[in-house]
Amino acid sequence: MNKKEAMKERTGTVFNIQHFCIHDGPGIRTGVFLKGCPLRCLWCANPESQSGQVQTFVNGEVCGERMTAQAVTEQVAEDAVFYGADGGVTLSGGEVLAQADFAEAVLYLAREGGIGTAVETSGCGPWEDLRRIAQYCDTVLYDVKHTDAERHTRCTGVGNERILANLRRLSAELPKTQIWIRVPLIPGYNDDPENLLATGRLAAALPAVRRVELLPYHNLGEGKRAQLGDSHTFAAEIPSAEQMEACRALVRESVGAAGIQVC
Repeated sequence: MNKKEAMKERTGTVFNIQHFCIHDGPGIRTGVFLKGCPLRCLWCANPESQSGQVQTFVNGEVCGERMTAQAVTEQVAEDAVFYGADGGVTLSGGEVLAQADFAEAVLYLAREGGIGTAVETSGCGPWEDLRRIAQYCDTVLYDVKHTDAERHTRCTGVGNERILANLRRLSAELPKTQIWIRVPLIPGYNDDPENLLATGRLAAALPAVRRVELLPYHNLGEGKRAQLGDSHTFAAEIPSAEQMEACRALVRESVGAAGIQVC
């Protein structure tokens, strides 16, 4: 069996395939959301992604489906007419590194079919897995929840040492893969000036970083937690447009003349 045929047969667990996405990388994209994540962010917008197993909501809806890489790429290819020069497929989650073999196969097959490729990752996994996935990506959307290790642990359940080390290594070893740093902005947790300025300095020090995106907190994950029978709740202020722009201004100040877009 050749490499392509072997990649087609790899299987993984997918909980959503979302069409016509415009906020998950360049251009118009198809988002493929994988189950399984090592982080337990207090504000998680997709709590159904945390377990790597197929689950059933309280209302009886099944969350998750085992699929082959070939079946996923066939669905992605149906949207190819909309992609243009910039669009393509984005693998997200959950955490793609939790299903590294499957993610690698989908990205490989998409590339073989001439489809643009991206992943969204927290970088919380072995460097070897990140590298073999990123080598098939045009863009890596890299989540940075907090620059401080202790506060990162309090917010997500894990430290950020490996995450930041992988980010720096990714920029150094795969410089042709553009990186977009993404920060889910959670008022009271990571919106302080110290963290925002540190995020800008981090981005400016990495040549492969092209953009820093601040994503406003929303509470859409709360209803999903209830459907999973999870009693955990989280509440934070939903930031206003003015608050978001003030935070972006701090990152821009810290980025300086590095030529990085902050949005």
